[in-house]
Amino acid sequence: MKKNTTSAWFLDLSLAPAQKLVSALVLTLVLSMALPTQSLAQFSTPTETVQNMYDAVFTILKAPGFNLDRDKQRIDDAVSVAFDTNTIAQSALAANYRELSAEQRVEFEELFFSILKNTFIERLDAYTDESVEVTGQEVDGNRGTVQSVVYASNSDISVNYSMRQRPNGWFIYDIVVEDVSLLSSYRSTYRSIIRRSGIDSLLNDLRTQAIELE
Repeated sequence: MKKNTTSAWFLDLSLAPAQKLVSALVLTLVLSMALPTQSLAQFSTPTETVQNMYDAVFTILKAPGFNLDRDKQRIDDAVSVAFDTNTIAQSALAANYRELSAEQRVEFEELFFSILKNTFIERLDAYTDESVEVTGQEVDGNRGTVQSVVYASNSDISVNYSMRQRPNGWFIYDIVVEDVSLLSSYRSTYRSIIRRSGIDSLLNDLRTQAIELE
């Protein structure tokens, strides 16, 4: 398989502990969540989905005169079709998602995506010199994994994308950094908050975060 190396605009992981690594990796997902996944056709292999996302975003970031405020919607559009947005929010809450009312589900998804998106936008300017290499893929039926390596300033970091095949192509539904799952991390955090204080407390926390990031 031909390897493709590009700037890792989405990661700032070299000095972070495991939990912070996963938090930072959320930034890869952020702008992907603004548009419905099923709105556009996708690619025929897991690697094509991931590599196309990289290529599209790097084209914007490396363009002469790139301006974050002006170009962030283009970045949003470039990566929005790479992720299975219909699954991610439900997976983050796991069984607790079923306990939400229809109104709470809508609010949770909106807050969840808003926080991730605005966090990403705040940090984007810091991602400059790293590079990422897509190194391979594994496919088992309608599930797959795309392996990649991030070459940071003082370490090489394994970043794998968990993929699911839909009728219109392959989509990302989880990211695993150094064997730490993004969704598992959020699931654990949210489960703890809900167990301790209830779903209303989680929503209040997310509302506060969303306002602070506006």
